[in-house]
Amino acid sequence: MPSVCLILKVHEPHHLRHYSFFDIGESPAYTDDVADFAHLDKMARQCYLPATKILLKQIDEHQGDFRFAILLSGVAIDQFERFQPELLIQFKRLADTGCVEFICEPFFHSLSFLFSKPEFKEQIDLHRHKISALFGKFPDTFHYHALGYNNDIALEADSFGFKAILAAGAERTLVGRSMNRLYESAACTSLKLLFENPLLADNLARFSPASTTSTAPLTPTHFINRLLQKQGDVITLATNLNAFEEHTLGVPGALEFLSQFPDVLLSHKGFNFETPAQVLNAHTPCGSISVPGFTTWEDAEQEAQDWVGNEMQQDAIHGLYLLEQEVKAHRDPAMLLAWRHLQVSDHFFYMNTKQHPEVMESAESSPYHSPYDAYINFMNILTDFSERLATT
Repeated sequence: MPSVCLILKVHEPHHLRHYSFFDIGESPAYTDDVADFAHLDKMARQCYLPATKILLKQIDEHQGDFRFAILLSGVAIDQFERFQPELLIQFKRLADTGCVEFICEPFFHSLSFLFSKPEFKEQIDLHRHKISALFGKFPDTFHYHALGYNNDIALEADSFGFKAILAAGAERTLVGRSMNRLYESAACTSLKLLFENPLLADNLARFSPASTTSTAPLTPTHFINRLLQKQGDVITLATNLNAFEEHTLGVPGALEFLSQFPDVLLSHKGFNFETPAQVLNAHTPCGSISVPGFTTWEDAEQEAQDWVGNEMQQDAIHGLYLLEQEVKAHRDPAMLLAWRHLQVSDHFFYMNTKQHPEVMESAESSPYHSPYDAYINFMNILTDFSERLATT
């Protein structure tokens, strides 16, 4: 039976202020602290605090056999430090168990790899040092936004000394090979590839009722039965921790599922949990894979089109990165931080006009009435920022 490599993702983007044309030139405050605090307070109470308590309890009860990884974005860490320090204490407690591996990504959950390799490298370095400072160890595993991957990302990750990278289990990448295996990168064989199993990860995130009735939520037993049907060495499941609250409103049992899942899986002989580092120690790569073109799993075309696929998104993101040299030449930490806050990928996703299910579902949590409103708000802020940059 394959091992399960569970990745719990935690990301909380800053809310941008409502910024009209008439605010340009009036205020350099672009993020909305009130909205950030209110949202994080809700998520802490309804998801993060009870979920981390459950995870700690399960680790203790299973005496280390329940192991998993956490991807904690830099912008989430910043907000926890400001508004919910108790959450960071909980994540430190998880780190202290020795059963949790922390994963690295660009600090500001950005698309920087596609637009600025120097900025991409700086954000990786910021995040890996932050993870080390908080949890006592530099991360060994790397993740790019939406499980984005290609050979160039592999080379960049290898240059930082990462041992593994998470990637989308896309058919055009695997070309008939199993996603439930460990591979090595053809670009640098020292870097190992863990491919997410997208259907199972999607089931876990959405509590799909497909295996029971049209109204019944997914149960741990139903989900384990799906795992039992899979062949391979390791099944990698990456899901947002807030799936156990935010995406299951009206469906009872989300946190109960989280509390029962380790018990049910470990009751099956041969099944076990492994962190990415343990996967590398326990399994031998079954081959190498070359991925010249950029792929992700979250968008339908698997080419990051959900973030840069329309003219509004392209105008906003290209305008933002055109300011990089000028921003960094100023050597002003406040200006640099404001520019980086605008890189958070969620701002561009809110401008998405596509009609596929992932976009429709995410639109429900957007703070804007429409993609056009998201674009106008962002561009008003970017206009103010560029004018202040020019006159400072």
